[in-house]
Amino acid sequence: MVQVVENWAWLTGRIASLHQMDKHMELEVEVMATTAISGYPDLLAQYAGNRVRIRVAEPPVLSTGQTVKLKARLAGPGLVWGAAGSVLIQQG
Repeated sequence: MVQVVENWAWLTGRIASLHQMDKHMELEVEVMATTAISGYPDLLAQYAGNRVRIRVAEPPVLSTGQTVKLKARLAGPGLVWGAAGSVLIQQG
């Protein structure tokens, strides 16, 4: 099994779709930008301009078309997790 190095970044993107999972929500997001968090590598920068699925526990009420910013990490090949409580809805 491949182990991923501890990594975190702020990811900004537009919600393309939402999928309710058993204990979390899966957001399909068009990644607009990422910003490294001090002390951690930004392994999500490679997804800028692409869609990714991000799993988040207990996000706020969201809808497609919204732009969000959240703290996220690459947890494995193609598996992105968002930090619970970090999802911010962007205005405008």
